[in-house]
Amino acid sequence: MAVRANRVLILVVAVAAVTALVGGAVAAGLISGGSPKKVEIPVRQSYAVGSVIPTSFGAVSIDGVERQAGLGARALAGATHGIGGYVRPSELQLEVSTTIKNLTDGVQPYAADQFDVMVGSAKQPVRVRSATVTSGTLQPGAAIEATLVFVVPRNGRRLTLRYHDAARAAPFLIDLGKVDRGPKPDLGHLHG
Repeated sequence: MAVRANRVLILVVAVAAVTALVGGAVAAGLISGGSPKKVEIPVRQSYAVGSVIPTSFGAVSIDGVERQAGLGARALAGATHGIGGYVRPSELQLEVSTTIKNLTDGVQPYAADQFDVMVGSAKQPVRVRSATVTSGTLQPGAAIEATLVFVVPRNGRRLTLRYHDAARAAPFLIDLGKVDRGPKPDLGHLHG
């Protein structure tokens, strides 16, 4: 419970800082005789887990990542057929906890498919396998927490979570570190 309270406190402080930055820029524009304009917030190229990412509509935080290696035939007593969501030993399940916060005066659409994972230099991203939310709309000042599940190969490559903000050409990049290498194939479950 203390870890969750700390994450919420960090998010509140970060959102307050982003709000102050945007408010200060708008106020400076008004004082200098202009009218409020769209504010460009400086954006870093890459973020880490635990970062709060300033977006076009507010903020997205990556609160945590859990890794669960797949199970082989021996661990499942040979019952590897017909299991929904089965993750093979050569794969890793990533559970990404995120919070999306709308700091605008309008509604903001969101969708789980705004997130994906790049594995090393692969050309195709790994899409969300399942999520606690699919898509919806955030009211002004509202936030939503979600858990996104990805299944990636255990090939020793670097994992990069991407968040696609509709108002930006390039996605935000979040470094998830390297994935381990999976075991050699389990030959204990052969059909003959």
